[in-house]
Amino acid sequence: MKKKNWIYLGALLFVTLLGACKSNDKVTDVVTTPDQPLFMDGQVVTSDLEKNGVVIESMIDTVVNLGSSDAPALFYLNGKHTLNGVQMEKGNQPSNAFRSITRQELHAFIEVWGKAYGIPVDLADNSAAALKKRQLAYFILQDFLRRNNVDLPLLVSLSNTASNLKSSISLVEACSLANDNQKVINSPNTAGNMLRAIETSGIQPSEITKAIQNNGLNETDFFNLVNKRGINFPATLKSGASTEGEIADVVEAISEGYVKVAKILVWFIQHGAPSVDLEDTYVSYVNKGDTIPMDYFGSQTSTSPTYSVKYCTLATASFYMETEYNAVHQTLPGHFITRAGMIVQSVRCSGGMHVDGSTSFEIPTTTGSDTNPIASVDGTVTLNYGDCCCFARTANLTFNLTGDKGYQETTWVPQTK
Repeated sequence: MKKKNWIYLGALLFVTLLGACKSNDKVTDVVTTPDQPLFMDGQVVTSDLEKNGVVIESMIDTVVNLGSSDAPALFYLNGKHTLNGVQMEKGNQPSNAFRSITRQELHAFIEVWGKAYGIPVDLADNSAAALKKRQLAYFILQDFLRRNNVDLPLLVSLSNTASNLKSSISLVEACSLANDNQKVINSPNTAGNMLRAIETSGIQPSEITKAIQNNGLNETDFFNLVNKRGINFPATLKSGASTEGEIADVVEAISEGYVKVAKILVWFIQHGAPSVDLEDTYVSYVNKGDTIPMDYFGSQTSTSPTYSVKYCTLATASFYMETEYNAVHQTLPGHFITRAGMIVQSVRCSGGMHVDGSTSFEIPTTTGSDTNPIASVDGTVTLNYGDCCCFARTANLTFNLTGDKGYQETTWVPQTK
């Protein structure tokens, strides 16, 4: 077990939420219409992510109906995916902001998906009966992605075997069901956050389901327990597990009630507009001996680049993070973060589109020394956007906040695991 990272309530950090009002010139343009598909079979869709006005990552996809005319199943198949103008060798990797899959990758996956649902898919068989089975498999897949708000490339990445796919499916559905049944608001335990945590930890989905079952629980009961106890499961997973033995320890600790982690998920864009209640809400990482951020002084302000996500011209969002760091206390040692939050510059959402954005913060730790602890926390900005009938596009930006350096971007940095 990575004991240094298991400093939950004992860490010299405390998380608080501060409300702050700002006057700014946010631009919001929201038009709502009945749900009708904006993209149809054969249309080309572009997704761009800009940093300070310069396109960093770009995808060009084609919408393809892999279902039938009566039961369409619309998917994005990638034709071009570039980083700084250079074609990526692999579009589906965790260091990207966007993740893409090709026709060949999707075809390989649908065979595994069909097997998990008892639907034999044979891509070499072009008979009417075989085509009908293939279309059914794609239709079920589309429904699964839309119901659970899951990014298909991420699911593909984690489902290298039928066993891992079945485990991913059961974990996703249990996570969504637990949130729905308990009417959990602003939970970090979303299906997407969980799958990204599994991938980042370098573990297999089947290892998690095995550990849950070994503790006498099914997946839904486990996530009901996670929500009831206020545990940030994705953050806990990232902090404490990278082997099968460690994930077993994590699940056991959660089951026995040894882990208590505050839920930190801040929505800054909801339903195509800046979140009125939360857009100027900040998190703070200060010494648990004094949890009042105003008691800290000497802070510096760190401003991230301005990021803009664009889905053609129909859905766009621009935002940046502002962090007050290097704060010190008159009597308590260390360098702390008195506040950090996402500032929305603009959101434009045309009729039939949606844009939602959130920032999830992980378990804080300290670096430095006992006599000079430095607050540190990782986070992920997630943007979901798209129309009603293709599964949503997802953009993820990762970052690190420290008490001595402020904001540091970690997206596009290859992972070592």
